[in-house]
Amino acid sequence: MNPWLKKIIPDVVKAPLRRLRKTPAKSVSENYFERRERVISEILSNPQLLELFSRLQKLPVGYGRLLDERVVEYPWLFARLQACRARTLDVGSTLNFDYLLNQPALLQRELTIVTLAPEDRCYWKKRVNYQFCDARQLPFRDGHFDEVVCLSTIEHIGFDNTRYGAAAVNKQANAFEDAVREIKRVLRPSGRLFLSVPFGKDVDYGWYQQFDAARVDRLVDIISPARCVEVIYLYSESGWQISDRLEAQDAQGYHDIHDLNGPGPVDSKFPVASQAVALLEMWMPAKS
Repeated sequence: MNPWLKKIIPDVVKAPLRRLRKTPAKSVSENYFERRERVISEILSNPQLLELFSRLQKLPVGYGRLLDERVVEYPWLFARLQACRARTLDVGSTLNFDYLLNQPALLQRELTIVTLAPEDRCYWKKRVNYQFCDARQLPFRDGHFDEVVCLSTIEHIGFDNTRYGAAAVNKQANAFEDAVREIKRVLRPSGRLFLSVPFGKDVDYGWYQQFDAARVDRLVDIISPARCVEVIYLYSESGWQISDRLEAQDAQGYHDIHDLNGPGPVDSKFPVASQAVALLEMWMPAKS
């Protein structure tokens, strides 16, 4: 670790960082998803690490080794959310986990989750609203939401979503554009959108597509935000690290994390899921 990082990372964070570099299983019975939840929970409770995401600064060496892109997506999001009563839409149900819904930033929000079909987890007692529909046809009025969260979701639209309860459809590579237009429609003036997609080569994986720079530019053009802040994170043998479009342009996914029923991969040379991810924070124009 270089001297600059030592200055910004106090002693209180060193032990968690050592755990993040090794990401050991807590016990022989702990599977990949349990381990991922445990590590992400530790990150979200660490203000020093969240500050690195807030300021888009370099991450510690070894950060998130052997874990998929959720280990950067969630900290990036929660570093930007403050506790408030905002009306928030989660397109894709990536927030539908108890350990996330218990985060202070979400407790006061009026949260609506949109997904294709009912899931095993349902938190209506936490006042979470659920709608089961296609993201290309959102059942909400114009400007209804203060915020929309859409993490690693739109790359699946128009592809094989039978695993998520959808009927088989003919593949449509540009179907994501209709979902982006719907997201724009339901956001109020000056509202915020938090969106992420797997980034790198333009690759069709059957059940999702990876976005290259041209597709990312296309979705930003559709939103036409007043302001957009983009960050790229790239996985290597040293873990996840902040990157840029040029460095990550040849990134490719590795395999389907839904197959990880055991402890997960043991070879750090390859990403668990996507090798790179683009995260976009966009502000809608104020009402004219």
